Amino acid sequence: MRALAGAINGPRSPQRRLRSFVARGQPLEGEAEALGSKTYISRIQESIRKLQDIQTMVFRRNREESR
Repeated sequence: MRALAGAINGPRSPQRRLRSFVARGQPLEGEAEALGSKTYISRIQESIRKLQDIQTMVFRRNREESR
């Protein structure tokens, strides 16, 4: 999953830095001002949720296949 996110966002991009910030649940006010709008952050949070949903589906499928 991280490889997929890395391929999409590049290892040093501000988007990737902000995503890791959001994923850790840290306050975002300074980062939001530095990078622009709140909608940008909400789009990133939505992307994180989608990636987590995919990850959950993969884990479930792998667990079912290993039985």
